[in-house]
Amino acid sequence: MTDVSSIKPDEVLYVLTTDDARLKLIGEELANETGRAVLSNIYKRVETAAKLAERLNTTIPVIHYHLERLVQSGLIMVSQVNKTSRGRDMKRYAPTKLALLLIPAPVVQEREQTILRLKKLAFKAFLERILLTTLAFVSATGVSFAFLNSWLRQLELFSEIQGLAQFRTFCILAASVLVGTFAAVSVWLYGKWRDRSEPFFERK
Repeated sequence: MTDVSSIKPDEVLYVLTTDDARLKLIGEELANETGRAVLSNIYKRVETAAKLAERLNTTIPVIHYHLERLVQSGLIMVSQVNKTSRGRDMKRYAPTKLALLLIPAPVVQEREQTILRLKKLAFKAFLERILLTTLAFVSATGVSFAFLNSWLRQLELFSEIQGLAQFRTFCILAASVLVGTFAAVSVWLYGKWRDRSEPFFERK
């Protein structure tokens, strides 16, 4: 049995807007008795043109006419192609979706504009956090290096031991990088906390 909760809306809904060019074609087929009958039968079972002609008591060319228009409209599709005993293609038709949903075009346009705006705001917030984190790391590392270097020089630490100048510089640099990393992580975590307490799309 299919789990309904696992079905996505776009898998069952055929969505059209009021400015879609296919809407006129769909309207003409739905207004036509044979077109409606063809569509109704295909929604009940996968059909071929010959079976539809027999079921609806009409000719195959008439059925083909409506099938082509329904395929163009997007309501149905060719689900399978088999070969007849004479080697000809025999197409089987099935519905593309389970339901048709018509939405006013302004609603869709407004939704797309809102999504685009949210994407821009999200990218801006992410870029802002990256820049602030980088700035915090560089600033904290630079200030720490300058402070520790000046402090150790005043204490004259390692000044009487030859060959340890490079070791002192390495220690100062390592300590400065640790301070910078701590500052960067702190800024990044603050940004995450801010996103939770004040979403980026609500900021002025």
